[in-house]
Amino acid sequence: MTRPAVALLLLFAIALSACGPQVTETLVAEQLAAARSRWTGAGVVDYAYEVIGECECNLGGRLGVTVEDGAVVDVVRLDVAGNPSIGAEIGSTVEDLFDMIEEGVASAESVEAVFDPVDGHPVEFRIVWVAEAADGAVSARVTLVRR
Repeated sequence: MTRPAVALLLLFAIALSACGPQVTETLVAEQLAAARSRWTGAGVVDYAYEVIGECECNLGGRLGVTVEDGAVVDVVRLDVAGNPSIGAEIGSTVEDLFDMIEEGVASAESVEAVFDPVDGHPVEFRIVWVAEAADGAVSARVTLVRR
């Protein structure tokens, strides 16, 4: 084979490999499974967490979420004076956050996530659903404040 043909073949192989699953997503999937197992094993059903979300949606900003018996009971805006309640129906449990990350691994353009080494809850994640869209990504930092 001539050098130009080898170079073209190598370039094609690199381009083709970019179409497949990324190593980061494979690692996130493995880390997610381990983190979910730690969370389930901890048996935490009553907790509160703060989340700082960044997205082009109504859930951006700093929120406080309270979960009792595995269900969201309240969500408050922590970045607004008086911390007004905005309704439990828009809140997410830690399990819901795991599901969102899992969905991202399956169908988003890219996913990054960090999980707590002790109980497994997501500490930080970023999901890029569509890189070109203005509202195509969501990221969050999660702090568990009460178990």
